[in-house]
Amino acid sequence: MRESKVAVVIVEYRDASLAEACIGSLQRGTFRDFSVFLIDNTPRGAGVPDPKTDRFPVTEDVPQVRYIASGENIGFCAGCNVGIELALAEGFDHVLILNYDTVAAPDFLESLVLRARSLYQAGRLGILGAKIHYQSAEENRGRRLWYAGGRLSRLLGVGKHFGYDEMDNGDYDAFREVSYVTGCCMLIPAETLRKAGGFKSELFMYLDDAEFCLRVRDHGFRLYYEPSAVLAHKVGPGFGKRNYPDYYLYFSIRNKPWITRRPLYRLYLFTFTLALAAGKLAYYGFSPGIKHRARKVRAIFWGVWDSFSSRHAAEKRFPELFAARGLV
Repeated sequence: MRESKVAVVIVEYRDASLAEACIGSLQRGTFRDFSVFLIDNTPRGAGVPDPKTDRFPVTEDVPQVRYIASGENIGFCAGCNVGIELALAEGFDHVLILNYDTVAAPDFLESLVLRARSLYQAGRLGILGAKIHYQSAEENRGRRLWYAGGRLSRLLGVGKHFGYDEMDNGDYDAFREVSYVTGCCMLIPAETLRKAGGFKSELFMYLDDAEFCLRVRDHGFRLYYEPSAVLAHKVGPGFGKRNYPDYYLYFSIRNKPWITRRPLYRLYLFTFTLALAAGKLAYYGFSPGIKHRARKVRAIFWGVWDSFSSRHAAEKRFPELFAARGLV
């Protein structure tokens, strides 16, 4: 079988140092036949300097990095699609969607590609995921699992992580078929993308991976987890139930009914979203010690409202996500 050319698509937002650490870890790895498409969604404007053009110098022994500046925050989904379209047009065999706040083990990409090659002989590979640890300076966090395979819960309309927050003691070291692969790391054959399409841009971010996994499986492809490919993930700040960012509450509610095109399932998810939002309103509205209570309640309300009326109101709801100066 011929060599597998991999396009690594990374969407960057505001923190350039994270993307540089991620790409550096790939460049130091054992697999060399890849190029990086770095999509920068950092909003540009007064007071925001243009990115350095020499961040990734080109040499003979360092894989190429293609830098594409959106100039605005077009969202994770649309950013991924920019890279996917370029990769397909240039004839890459696989596209690796990778969060910019990850660091790869030296044999990470080699392990993924070797497994992908073997799966061509066994069946229709749709998406291949990796083992993902928390990246943290805290004692004993370096070997704590964030994702070790997953299950797509149709009842909840969300992907559930196997091994979540458990110590990595070898219980999740078996290669297996799964029903959900996190959007933090997805190796996707070009064939899958040509038949199933890319990400759903109007979701912007959050639950986009659940929607994509559902759609890929509906096209007859299979999803797998490869434990020998290991990443460290710097999970977003404030991600604990009491301190979920407002925009996370909004998108996770607004997007839930839109992860499927099936009318009856979508109707169920709309109904479930109302019940979910009622519970969240009670929790954030009355639980003691909640910071920025009014903002969280408002985000939940707008999430429900926009799930019925508009999927394009995010810029009005959270202007700080789109401003040249704002959320850091």
